[in-house]
Amino acid sequence: MNKSNNIMPYLRLLQDNRGAMAALRCLLKPEQCFRGWQHIAAIDGIGDVAIETVAGLYALHPHEKTDEEYNFGDACRRLAVNRKTMEISEESPFDRRFRRLLSCDTRSELRLHLADIVRGMKSSEVPVNYESLYRDIKYWGSRVRERWAIHYWSNRTGKEVENVSD
Repeated sequence: MNKSNNIMPYLRLLQDNRGAMAALRCLLKPEQCFRGWQHIAAIDGIGDVAIETVAGLYALHPHEKTDEEYNFGDACRRLAVNRKTMEISEESPFDRRFRRLLSCDTRSELRLHLADIVRGMKSSEVPVNYESLYRDIKYWGSRVRERWAIHYWSNRTGKEVENVSD
């Protein structure tokens, strides 16, 4: 079974099931993750940190973007950008949070930081490419970090940042 091909169609089916979505959000808390296992067992996701993380994040904020070029670095950029100057300030609190995210050594550590950031994306209505995020969590390492950093700190103009929308 190719998990990456099955996770998002399956989660989309659960999107309107409030009970399932509440249980999936428990996957983001290590002490409560067993509550969401019944819903990810169908896609062989129990114990798979990437599946558990993406399922929990999707249940938290199901606003997704499926553009293959859009990754989590782009979503973070949209969250961090100053709406007046269309630039990211190195002094911004979010910039420090993004650096902490990039410094995560393990997928379990990454899960904790991602949950807080996705909560911010929910409140700002920033979409997430969950298919890309699943692959990035699954293969977390220097290449993923570098790709996110390039997309986050790239020298885009304000117009280009605005065009990253839905």
